[in-house]
Amino acid sequence: MNLNRRLILSCVVGVVLGLAIIISPTFLWPTEFGYQGPTVTPTVAPTPTPKGPVPPPFTFEFDINESYGFEKTYLAYETYGTPVFVVSRGKSATVAVVVTSLSNKTLQICLAGIRGLPPGVEAKLDPEAFILHAYERATLRLIINVSATAPISTLKPTPTPTFNATTPPPTPTPTPPELPPTVTPPEALIPADFIELILRGDDYGIGTGFLLTII
Repeated sequence: MNLNRRLILSCVVGVVLGLAIIISPTFLWPTEFGYQGPTVTPTVAPTPTPKGPVPPPFTFEFDINESYGFEKTYLAYETYGTPVFVVSRGKSATVAVVVTSLSNKTLQICLAGIRGLPPGVEAKLDPEAFILHAYERATLRLIINVSATAPISTLKPTPTPTFNATTPPPTPTPTPPELPPTVTPPEALIPADFIELILRGDDYGIGTGFLLTII
């Protein structure tokens, strides 16, 4: 019995040693026997998508129909263009400013400045700071006080608003080739001062203007 056990044990040991001799070179020198190891796929970082301009969180415009106290209100190009407000010296009038939220969150909006006021004219926004909820619309009052000694408006070029222009460019009327067109924008014929109102909210400033004529 002892002899048989020794023979079986010897066979088992021989088989194990044989397998070890065959397999061990593959682990000790893998490249020599064609074993390249596991395939590693490099991770490629995604290319960032360029972002476009950030849209404004709000916008505003002047409503000539809701404004009052002026001798006359109209648009520079009849149906569109810069609003024109005509006021007499020594009088006060109110411009309706409609502010519209384009954001899905609450905005803190305040007055950032009023530019272009001629001598003898004062302007006050009521209120100067307010809260505008998501997609809400609010109407403010821009009160214009004109001194009795304020100079009457004269012809002058209309400047470009500081922040953004809401007035589309004029479309000249086609003229036959034999009659070269001489296009004069209506605003050049308006004796007025360009007043720019600037509002700021959510770290975004927007300026829009109108023409004020003193008579």
